[in-house]
Amino acid sequence: MFIRDRPGGGLWEAAEAGPSDGGLEEERHHAPERIVVAELKDVAAVSAGGAGLRGVSLAVRRGEILGIAGVGGNGQRTLAAVLAGLRAPDAGEAVLPDEVGWIPQERDGEGLVNDFTIAENVALAVHAKGAYRKGVWLDWGAVEEAAAALVGEMDVRSGAPEVAAGTLSGGNQQKMVAGREFLRSAELLVAESPTRGLDVKATVAVRERIRTLATDGDRAPGIVLISADLDEILELSDRIAVMVRGRLIPVPPEDHDPAAIGELMLGVSSRGGDIDRADARDRARPGEPAG
Repeated sequence: MFIRDRPGGGLWEAAEAGPSDGGLEEERHHAPERIVVAELKDVAAVSAGGAGLRGVSLAVRRGEILGIAGVGGNGQRTLAAVLAGLRAPDAGEAVLPDEVGWIPQERDGEGLVNDFTIAENVALAVHAKGAYRKGVWLDWGAVEEAAAALVGEMDVRSGAPEVAAGTLSGGNQQKMVAGREFLRSAELLVAESPTRGLDVKATVAVRERIRTLATDGDRAPGIVLISADLDEILELSDRIAVMVRGRLIPVPPEDHDPAAIGELMLGVSSRGGDIDRADARDRARPGEPAG
């Protein structure tokens, strides 16, 4: 089931769930008054190009960064697509806000229209916002001002608003996409490898911008950070989970270190052995072999 902005605020929250059912449990250091802005409940999704999703459950709260680590090809791309509202689950339930910011893993083709100018690419993200409209018409003056501010804030080199996005270097394109999606993400930001291809200075700037966005008081969105960079995950995340063969494995706070997360990324259970085999043992009824 695919639902946009369900009314009433009675969103399901994953609790007391472990690796056996794919849930992501709430950790104690998160304030209970934080509003849930997005949720997945027992979501399954088939992917032709890699691992899909297998019973994934999670809740994302305003003002938190949920880090998703994992080796590429374990379902992260499918998870991002579902959270960004680009595809509906094949099973389960997804409840999302009306507008979601999405920094895609592939900026070329997914993040940008190369033949469009920087301002036109920004318009793709902000065209529905009242601040950028005059009645039914787009306010191009406001859009160009936002594009110019983005170029300055994100240090997009050779990037005047009227320049075609395809003429920018890969790193400058990435900074432009990130800055544009920061504008869009009022309630939820899905960031796939947001610093991929950036130099050290730009990486620090983008990470700091993500951190600032998550602490923007009552206006802060919930952020899902999907990355294979463990340093990035550990530096920014309030909660951490690992994607393994399409399943979401919560990482308890005491295991927020590279060694423990690295083992989970390789599919090794914290109790030793293969995660899928450990799950099978957990699911088996007493006296019945897991197989």
